[in-house]
Amino acid sequence: MTTTDPGLTAGLTAGLTAGFIAAATGGHATIAGGEDLRCRGVSTDTRGSVAGTCFVALSGPRHDAHEHLAAARDGGAVLALVSRP
Repeated sequence: MTTTDPGLTAGLTAGLTAGFIAAATGGHATIAGGEDLRCRGVSTDTRGSVAGTCFVALSGPRHDAHEHLAAARDGGAVLALVSRP
């Protein structure tokens, strides 16, 4: 990824935090760990390793990953990016 946005570059090199992900997606962080909670990357599929990641609950016409939030939590995901409560 190439960027000239210093805020985005700083967020990527410092690691992903809940606050950074919230700001980058136009959302807000509502977690017990606060905006400084860090994850080691992102995941979209609970069939693989999600430990330490931000699980992104993708939703489409044939699949809704919101149905797998419990599996992501149980697999060790530290954050979840969701489009509904």
